Order: sequence, then C-alpha cells, then structure tokens
Amino acid sequence: MGRQEVDVSPDRQAALDAVAVLSGKWHPTVLIVLADRGPSGFNELLESVPGISGKVLTETLTALEDVDLVDRTVVSESPLRVEYALTPAGEDLDAVFDVLASWANRHLGSVVPTVLVADGDRRLTEMYGRWLDASYIAVRAHNDEEFEARFGDEIDVVLVAESVPGIAPERIAERVRPTAQVVLVVEERPGFDILAVECDGVVRKPLVREQLRSVLEEQLSRRGASEAVREYGTLAAKRSLLESHYSPETLAGNDTYETLCSRMDALEDRIED
Repeated sequence: MGRQEVDVSPDRQAALDAVAVLSGKWHPTVLIVLADRGPSGFNELLESVPGISGKVLTETLTALEDVDLVDRTVVSESPLRVEYALTPAGEDLDAVFDVLASWANRHLGSVVPTVLVADGDRRLTEMYGRWLDASYIAVRAHNDEEFEARFGDEIDVVLVAESVPGIAPERIAERVRPTAQVVLVVEERPGFDILAVECDGVVRKPLVREQLRSVLEEQLSRRGASEAVREYGTLAAKRSLLESHYSPETLAGNDTYETLCSRMDALEDRIED
C-alpha cells in the first residue's frame, strides 16, 4: 500500500497513514467483528458479515494480515481449519472505534443510547458489548485512564464494576452526574455498606444478557423523572440485592436496612401525592 505524502505535520501524516490502512471497503467491518466475537473461523466471519463474498473476505483477511492487524492460525490440518484473531496492534484499534462511536453519537444525529462499560476483564466488556450491539452503542474502559478518556456528554449510562483498576466506586457518581446514570456491578455478596454508595442501580455478577438489558432499560426510563422517583428506584435496587443474599432475620436486625425501608416508605408517599 503506497504512502500518501502530504504537506502536514508528522502527527497528521501518521493519522493519514492509519486511515489508509483502514480504507479498504471491508477492513473496518472485519476488524470490528473480530473485536466483538473474538477469534473466529472463516465461515463464522462469512456469516457475520452480510454482503461479503468468500473471495472478497479472503482478500480482506490477507490484506489485514499483511499490515499485522490480523493473525491466521491453523487449528487443524485434516480437515483444514483456520482461525483468525486480532494481533496486539489490531486490538489497540478498539480505542479508535470507541472514539468513532462517540463522535457518531454526537454528530450524526444518532438517538441510540450510549453505555460506558467499565470492567478490568476485557472478555466481559467484549461480551457485554456483543449483548448490547443491536440497541446501544457500547464504549469500553478497563482502567481509570481509559474511563477518563472515554467518558463524555454523550454517555447515557455508566455500567461499572467495583474492581476496575484505579476507580473508586464510591466516587464514580460525582464524576459522571448529572450527565449519566450509574449502575454498580458488585462481584461478591454485598455488604450493608453498599447502601452508602451513590449509584442509580446495583447488580451482582455474573450478569446474563436479559438482566443487563433490563437494568439499562430501567435506567433510561427514569431519565427526566423526579428526584423522588430516581431515589426510590435506587433504594429499591439496593434493597432487592440485599434481600436476595440475607435472611429476613438478619435484615430485620440491621439498623441501616431498616432506615432504607423507612426512607422508601416516605418516598412512596411523596410519589403517590
């Protein structure tokens, strides 16, 4: 691939070189599919990219191998089976695609909700992204630096695990409100200190597809609601989580839990009025 030399700064020239690598008609599509699906066989890719022929897919994969974005591995010789996966350089394009998604959401008139998924486990963020692909724009972050770089006004909901490197769960709400709502994902049986963490919703791993989508739909439905309605929803999520892990006897003896229930009763009266 010839290099297009233009009278611009070195940084801009590097950007042109990167765009040239991605200029093939199917190059970005194949890269994004591999980023979402992970290592895939040829037929899997063919099924995942409607409109591409086997010949064009072969040419596209070869071109991406030539620029070290895709790696081809022979899984078995007889019958011959190969698998394609992103190289480290290809994986680094994830951040580029996330930024492009954010730009499209801001400037192309998209009304698709955007979710920032923050978890230290890349396999989980990729899985959540696949689950959300049809109805949401999913932006991924795996540490505090990536979170800071990818959060912006276009983010509607932040789904954040409590163990993301560098992120303090109890501080996340003040960083993103009032722009976005926060759903905290806990990994162990929750302690009663979860009641003090500011968030709009809380769930526990492992998540399943329908649970994740339901939680996000609930959060989006509360946008523009009164403070009382939003607070009631938050407390209800926390109470439900605690009630799924502790016996009624344990809960009844906990002052913090009793305070939560009393607060919900008061809010319910306000909402009904």
